[in-house]
Amino acid sequence: MLKIINPCASLKSVVSKYIILSDLKMMDKMLFLPTSMNFVAFNRNYYGTSTAYNGISHTFPTGYSVSIKHTKLKKFSLNSTITEPIILVELTPIGFKMLFDEDASILRKGYYKISNKTIEKYFSKLYKHEAIEDEIKYLNNSFFNMLTVNKSHVNNLNIEHILYSIEHKHRFEVSVMDLVKEFNCSRSTLEREFNKFVGFSPKVYITRNKICHTFLEFINNDFKLNEIEYLYNNYSHINLMFHTILGASPKIFAQDLKHNNLKIYQLQVIS
Repeated sequence: MLKIINPCASLKSVVSKYIILSDLKMMDKMLFLPTSMNFVAFNRNYYGTSTAYNGISHTFPTGYSVSIKHTKLKKFSLNSTITEPIILVELTPIGFKMLFDEDASILRKGYYKISNKTIEKYFSKLYKHEAIEDEIKYLNNSFFNMLTVNKSHVNNLNIEHILYSIEHKHRFEVSVMDLVKEFNCSRSTLEREFNKFVGFSPKVYITRNKICHTFLEFINNDFKLNEIEYLYNNYSHINLMFHTILGASPKIFAQDLKHNNLKIYQLQVIS
């Protein structure tokens, strides 16, 4: 089962949730909408894969790593029984850059293996506490120390404010040029900062999140595309976007969801 724990308030800009995975009962059906978040995976001994809905797989590494950015839904599968919890840390879209001081675009190429130096400095006492609550307190302190040390979040544009505007003011219905005018910057600066902090261009970020919100509305409206809030030009357009970003058609998702062959991580978090 999944146990969801919120981070401390001082980490709200970089950490969204802690996920404690203690068995595999849900994971064979669990898929993750690609909303530009990443997961830090504290995986000590387990081997497995992360598989996109279109069947493309990446090896799920042992050790401590950060998940790959991908344009398709992902499912994590492990090939053994869990004897001790796997801790996943869902980062905010800018969390990786702010914590690890690495360009977020590198996550488009594959998993990021956390260095032994970083592990020794920040995570050496993980899995040495008796209670999971104490492990989370330790991680809260570790991530806060990383955030304090790394100064990468000091940038010319306040990306956090721009992301907030895209989601809450515009609800993902905004063009890149509108953002350029709103935040009084050049397009090249906006593109550069997004690629550095989020790992994608602002256009890709908006498109991916828009289709993910469309997908959630699609589920909540009994799989009826004509009633969702985030409509595209026509059914053919939205069908193409589902295939491009999520890896399958709305019809396929509807069948899997109705037959309980699929669970969506984001729905588990907000339910």
